[in-house]
Amino acid sequence: ISSSLDNLDHLITLHQRKCDDTKKLKKYMLQKMFPKNGEKFPEIRFKGFTEAWEQRKLGDIYGSIGNAFVGTATPYYAEHGHFYLESNNVKDGQINHNAEIFINDEFYEKQKDKWLHTGDMVMVQSGHVGHAAVIPEELDNTAAHALIMFRNPKEEIEPYFLNYEYQTDKAKKQIENITTGNTIKHILASDMQEFVVDIPKYEEQKAIAGYFCKLDHLITLHQRKCDTLKELKKYMLQNMFPKKG
Repeated sequence: ISSSLDNLDHLITLHQRKCDDTKKLKKYMLQKMFPKNGEKFPEIRFKGFTEAWEQRKLGDIYGSIGNAFVGTATPYYAEHGHFYLESNNVKDGQINHNAEIFINDEFYEKQKDKWLHTGDMVMVQSGHVGHAAVIPEELDNTAAHALIMFRNPKEEIEPYFLNYEYQTDKAKKQIENITTGNTIKHILASDMQEFVVDIPKYEEQKAIAGYFCKLDHLITLHQRKCDTLKELKKYMLQNMFPKKG
């Protein structure tokens, strides 16, 4: 029994270390693969890309930057129904389903002009401001609550590229500068219209987004393995020893 538990502990430590190392690599590369303040070139680039990056306002890239439904939605909550995307579902560049809220058909249909579509972006505007995510295919036609929505791009843009740019220290600092409120932090959709991002050519955006997507996938993979092994260890500890009485 003890050797089995030792093996499990070893595997848990291994996957946790791999997870932490990949997170460190991601943090390091986020600072190196995007230009620093006042620079037009990042320190690390994929082969074949040499052109200077441009500075662009988000309002020039997106046709629509505005708020999702703001107000009380509680009366429209349903036990089953349409998934309602809220700020607590948007964290660290990803959408999670930790605390799912569902809304009824009638309220969902009323939001039709604000439904989110695949490739649109959302950003948290109150609380943990600046956390963003891209709407995946399985959430096409999703209604959202109290988030800033970036829709109808005017040009070819890789949303996952922007999603990673928002995770850089430089972008976080910019967001901090437009944040108001002491108790609860807040940012405005109108300020995000003026928000300046560094943009390379579309092909380079895709290459950068693809690289960071792979890193995120590895982080998730190791974390999941780690959690599964911890559950297994817990189960073994509860069931491998004789119960009292």
